[in-house]
Amino acid sequence: WRVAGYAMLLDHLKAETTILKWPLAPTFWLVAALLIVTALIQLIVLANDVRVRGLRQTVDADVRVDAQGRPRKSSKFATMVAVVSLLGAGATILAANGVPGLRALLPSSPSWLAILMFVVMWGLIVATVPLGAAMIVAGLAGTIATMGFDRAMIGTGIATGDFLANVNIAILPLFLMMGSFAVAAGLSADLYRLAQALLGHLKGGLALATIGACAGFGAVTGLSVATAVTIGRVALPEMRSRGYSPSLATGSIAAGGTLGILIPPSGAMILYALLTDVSIGQMFIAALIPAAIAVLFYMLVIVGYVRVSPTSAPTTTKRESGELLQAIVRSWGMFAMFAIVIGGIYSGIFTETEAAAVGAGFAFVFALLRGKLRRAQFWAVVGETVQTTSMIFVLLIGGMTFSYFIAVTGLAESLKTTIEALNIAPIYIIAILLGIYLILGCVMDSYAVMVITVPIFAPLISAFGYDLIWWGIVMVIVIEVGLLSPPFGVNAFVLKGLANDVPLSAIFKGILPFMF
Repeated sequence: WRVAGYAMLLDHLKAETTILKWPLAPTFWLVAALLIVTALIQLIVLANDVRVRGLRQTVDADVRVDAQGRPRKSSKFATMVAVVSLLGAGATILAANGVPGLRALLPSSPSWLAILMFVVMWGLIVATVPLGAAMIVAGLAGTIATMGFDRAMIGTGIATGDFLANVNIAILPLFLMMGSFAVAAGLSADLYRLAQALLGHLKGGLALATIGACAGFGAVTGLSVATAVTIGRVALPEMRSRGYSPSLATGSIAAGGTLGILIPPSGAMILYALLTDVSIGQMFIAALIPAAIAVLFYMLVIVGYVRVSPTSAPTTTKRESGELLQAIVRSWGMFAMFAIVIGGIYSGIFTETEAAAVGAGFAFVFALLRGKLRRAQFWAVVGETVQTTSMIFVLLIGGMTFSYFIAVTGLAESLKTTIEALNIAPIYIIAILLGIYLILGCVMDSYAVMVITVPIFAPLISAFGYDLIWWGIVMVIVIEVGLLSPPFGVNAFVLKGLANDVPLSAIFKGILPFMF
């Protein structure tokens, strides 16, 4: 509706593009038409979900995970929580528009209204409503209650539109596409073979190789769960067939997977930079030493693990003649892509967005030359990229909607004033925030955690005199720990999906040394 209205305005103004002088209105009419189609498709999906699942679905006996790696459960209780939360949001909107008897129920303080909408949002999340949708419902309801319907829709639309119009946001789908084409080309298997040739002859060598491969692949995908799944599919059968204990095998993969969001170019860091308006390139540079420390300490954990528990890994085997050279030659594509993308960014040849486009193009050509992009594989890569990009963009739109509401209420400023009045040393506030991130990282995807918290916490960090780039790296590392933490560590459930016969207790036993 809003996009169509904007198209009418552009048509009335005869607006054109700057260089080619193309009319702008037809593009926005097309976008409006596509949004109508997708809304209708979503209604069909919703109706089918209600018909098939409804109130009858019970918790599965086995462990299942959703697209973001979270445990998937649904129940009558969850459905009731969702209904109550939606009714609360609806009542807020009606009360804000002067419906008799409801206006008096609204909190008089904007801060209390913000807290109420937080409760609505978390109620929807607990009920397994997708996070982006939960934030949009709560954010819009709160903004309408604060500003009225028309002003809320216009203000939210402008804030979200300005954010999505940022050219740097194109870096996310481009890096995702680069990672998908790299997987299709078999670069993940090449990386593992190289790491295996380098380290496989050592005690616990395949576990060490897994950490090395995860580090290399994390530099391509920038996604934790994707790194754990992709390397896990290659590494887990290899380790288990050679006598590695299930705990060490799964623990090293789960830990290595966390490197996906720490080693640049990282999707989580890109998202943080977009949300806080800091330099993406500086975020990448700032992550290099922490990433190297993480890789080194993960490897030291494995060395200590096999010394304390010699039976967890088989005896060493000699490296075959020519194995290392063959692995290096086979992996030239990964080295070339990494050198072009990261070297281009750090040398100043490319901007971050240009480097992502070049990397995606290189990965596409490389997969094509290897004969890995037949019609089905090509559309699988495109579908995977679109699916992940859509998930992130819905999160971004939800986050912008909710953060606009938070800005309108002045909650961040009110929180800062309250904390300053308590006269607590800023370092203790940092410790409290890190504890919050540890808890959230256990149960939520890293993107979701950042979209919810960054608009509230970043102004506080900046007000206390801390550098936002430093805070971004610290926050990503603490989210990493959350991805491993029992009882809800996302990466543990991902590994459970890859190794159904391994008990969750054994997986967490293997993860704990890496977590510490």
